[in-house]
Amino acid sequence: MRAIIYPVRKQTAFTLLKIVIGTGLIVLLIRIIPLREVATHLRNANIYYLLLATGLLLSGLLVGPVRWSGLLSTKGIHIPLRKLASYFYIGLFFNNFLPTIVGGDVARATYVALESDKRSEAFASTVVDRAIGFLALTVIVLFVTLTFSHLVLDKSIFVVLVLVIFCITVLVSLFFNRSIFNRLVGVLPRIRFYKLGSRLASLYSSIYSYREHKSPCLIAFGLSIVLQSALIMSNCFLGYSVGVRISPVYYFLFIPLISFMSMIPLSPNAIGIRESGYVLLFSQIGVTRSQALSLSFLNLFLVLLAALIGGICFLFQKERFKL
Repeated sequence: MRAIIYPVRKQTAFTLLKIVIGTGLIVLLIRIIPLREVATHLRNANIYYLLLATGLLLSGLLVGPVRWSGLLSTKGIHIPLRKLASYFYIGLFFNNFLPTIVGGDVARATYVALESDKRSEAFASTVVDRAIGFLALTVIVLFVTLTFSHLVLDKSIFVVLVLVIFCITVLVSLFFNRSIFNRLVGVLPRIRFYKLGSRLASLYSSIYSYREHKSPCLIAFGLSIVLQSALIMSNCFLGYSVGVRISPVYYFLFIPLISFMSMIPLSPNAIGIRESGYVLLFSQIGVTRSQALSLSFLNLFLVLLAALIGGICFLFQKERFKL
């Protein structure tokens, strides 16, 4: 009984800690940024640019299910794109609204597993899908930094980016190394706790098999560039709506960096971390703090709006699983 209670208590304590951190960051931002200015920017936001940003974000997100479909097809999983889009948006809803340990990626992979009866393959495709999206963000930042180095204020970012690319390359190479794969697949099944070892070995095997499907992975990478570019340009139009007039290049540099910061699990839905990232980065190039915070709020609003579509899909979804 204690073995069950202690993990629950730890999870509750960690959740409370994240809420405290997120709230603390928001309070700090409110203390240093006049809310009246933020309210003025939001109230006077240009509706034309807001509509452009909304359309671009929603259309860009539709690329996600197409990318995922291509990766699933290599595993012999063929699900109508309409259903995959529904699962994709449900995942977005889980990530942004539900305070549960079941993440959006787990939710959408579970739906595919229920429909296809291929659990390992479904989860492997989701892991690879997420990894390719992360790689696309990294490449965008690296390309912009190297191409427009004269616009980058802090030259140390070159060193950081090179280290990040190097570490990612090494990790991917090791993960898909045949010798390491053979050893791990032989060792993992020895973990007999709830058959966890055999399940991990099956998942790893499904992920490793993508090594033989280079073309679908390259196509997925190209689609990831399109998706991330749409999301970045959506931010650019949101910036225009509140009077931010800077080169789009800065958005292609800052938004991926903010996305990386938002992956740090220190607050619910990266609340406070994301907003701090906007203020910290954009204020370095002449954007006022109130404009940067307004931009952050508008982007969050659009993401939550898109996530609500997933909430509607979830309500009408016939297949259900326990959270």
